[in-house]
Amino acid sequence: MGIDISCLNFIADHKQYVKGKTLQIGRQGLHYAGSWADRSGRKAAISNKILSDHDINFTAEDTVNGGDGHTEKLFRLLGADSVDTIDYSPYEGCSIVHDMNKPVDEIYHNTFDYILDAGTIEHIYDIKTVIDNYKIMLKVGGVVAIITTCNNFAGHGFYQFSPEFFRTVFSEQAGYEQLSLDIYELTSDESFDMYHIPEPKKGDRQEFKTSPNSHYIAFAAKKIKDVNNNNNFQQSDYLKVWGEL
Repeated sequence: MGIDISCLNFIADHKQYVKGKTLQIGRQGLHYAGSWADRSGRKAAISNKILSDHDINFTAEDTVNGGDGHTEKLFRLLGADSVDTIDYSPYEGCSIVHDMNKPVDEIYHNTFDYILDAGTIEHIYDIKTVIDNYKIMLKVGGVVAIITTCNNFAGHGFYQFSPEFFRTVFSEQAGYEQLSLDIYELTSDESFDMYHIPEPKKGDRQEFKTSPNSHYIAFAAKKIKDVNNNNNFQQSDYLKVWGEL
């Protein structure tokens, strides 16, 4: 797990929401600069351009220097007061050890202002419990940001995700305001193309045709209210066919 160039761009797009108590799902390594992933230094140069283009006044090297190769310093520089990590095992030095296939302890309910999953959800079997955990750990007004596998990642994890999934489980009816939904096409390990996925007409199926390259899906939503039910979500195009929209 780690923050690569495309994920850094995703985080930078929502930099204003990184504040207060921040939670990483899985401890993220720095894969964009200053590590085994950037022996040539090219990724650092690209990362610095991303930061500059987003009016961020520190460099990729600043996020590496004085750290241990993980991303806590990045989030503190962006404005987080504290940075926790929840993970199944303590082997990478997480601050909270928990199996996300199981409900989180009540002490973490309504605790975090910003939750980032940068490539963990696809590795966890019980997706419903994972999503329920994210929702219950996030404060009202907080933001959940997820970047995960979309297409051409067969064998990487248990799952690959579609726009419909995130739009549905983080819908307005579920208590969320969608902030963005994008596809990142990984044209190399140093570059990407990004496509904004517009909101489809209600009840219409939306399919994304892709190249042979691998693609991430990147989604962010703000929690606008607590909805005290575990919805049995259905695809909107089927609801339309069934006459329930």
